[in-house]
Amino acid sequence: NKIQVRFEPEPSSTYQGIDLDSSVIGRYPNIFVAATMRNPVTNLGETSVTDIPDWYFEEIGVPFTAKSVMTSEIYKSGFERSPMAFVDNICCPVQVHLGLKDQRVPLDQGKKFYHALKGRGHDVEMFTFKDDMHAIDSVEGSRASFHATKMLFEREGRRN
Repeated sequence: NKIQVRFEPEPSSTYQGIDLDSSVIGRYPNIFVAATMRNPVTNLGETSVTDIPDWYFEEIGVPFTAKSVMTSEIYKSGFERSPMAFVDNICCPVQVHLGLKDQRVPLDQGKKFYHALKGRGHDVEMFTFKDDMHAIDSVEGSRASFHATKMLFEREGRRN
């Protein structure tokens, strides 16, 4: 059986690039039985350690220049569009997969998301891959990540 989901984001929200999975499971919590996210961007306001700070500003809708600074207003706007703003709505089991050599998305984004879910009593697991960067594309990382995802969806598919 295939499930078809029609997703229509709010006009004021941007989803190009930010983790669609972590965004939709919080905005539309009753649709999904499980979610796996790999190196997720969960807070657009946090740009401290990234090799693409311009991307964060553009996702928030603010042009980036060499003089750009994350002000409290820009941070607020970014956070309001971020998956972390909707963490209280999430009700499905979640896996967070992190490549420990990722320089694109700060590791603390995925870790904070994991801890936010865990602190709320959610069914959440975190997997780390010491030899992987953002793509989690080493042979072992890919195998382990896809296997964990498969096991999660098989388990949750049987429950629902």
